Amino acid sequence: MNRRRIVLFVLLGVVVFGSGFYFLHFREPVYQGIALSTWLEGFHSGEKETHDRAEEAVRQMGTKALPPLLKMLRANDSKLKLKLKEWAEKQSLFEVQFSSAYDRRVRAVRGFEALGPVAEPAIPSLIELFKDEEVAYGASAALIAIGPKSTLPLIKALTNENSQVRVHAAASLGDFGSDAQNVVPALIRSLKDKSSLVRNCAAFSLGVIARDPTNVVPALIVNLHYTHAEVRAAAAFALDKYGKQAKAAVPALLKALNDQDRIVRIRATSALIKIDPEGAAKAGVRFPVF
Repeated sequence: MNRRRIVLFVLLGVVVFGSGFYFLHFREPVYQGIALSTWLEGFHSGEKETHDRAEEAVRQMGTKALPPLLKMLRANDSKLKLKLKEWAEKQSLFEVQFSSAYDRRVRAVRGFEALGPVAEPAIPSLIELFKDEEVAYGASAALIAIGPKSTLPLIKALTNENSQVRVHAAASLGDFGSDAQNVVPALIRSLKDKSSLVRNCAAFSLGVIARDPTNVVPALIVNLHYTHAEVRAAAAFALDKYGKQAKAAVPALLKALNDQDRIVRIRATSALIKIDPEGAAKAGVRFPVF
């Protein structure tokens, strides 16, 4: 065995031992003598009974499960671990089981789905995770799993000084259409955000919710003229979802057919056909538009 292989072997041992030490000593809640991390593996089973037992176990643990679930959501793989994983997959001397950071984050989300509204105390910590792009999507999924209790904190996050927090808050709020009375006005305000990404996500979310056309449609029309193409495209997408309720947008959408951006043109075409099919036919509007 050459020197390089020996070094890698030793480092691999350190990582594996360190992972084992972590899971043995990190305090996890236990149900029926089995630790949380072990129960979470049951969510990946194809057997309904195993999945249901895992869900019940997490529910029984309640808020005690929140600290380890949050820690799992924050998981990131170091460059060293990724290198060792790559090497381990190439060698055939022994089999090594790696649990990636992504796998741990997925399991954590499953845990939040099992807890639902019980996980409300974790909401501030989850919104804080929006600042880390790698884990933000898992945090968003966890907030959505908690349900309507996440709505007001997410609306508040739309004014956060960190633009990335605002982006993920705007995107997440699209899943709370049932609470549109509070969500829609906040997202309309975000259509004026200085960040084009926030405007983009706000427009998409308004399209998903598709409520209150009287106030939403005029705000979307304004964004059809915005500097960044992705915002114009998102506005056209949202107007499409309002259908005939967005008839006031027809003149602006007709102008958008000549937009320099292909995606904007395509989405404007789709919106026109949905909003005013007869008018679109008379104007010769049809797919594809290049």
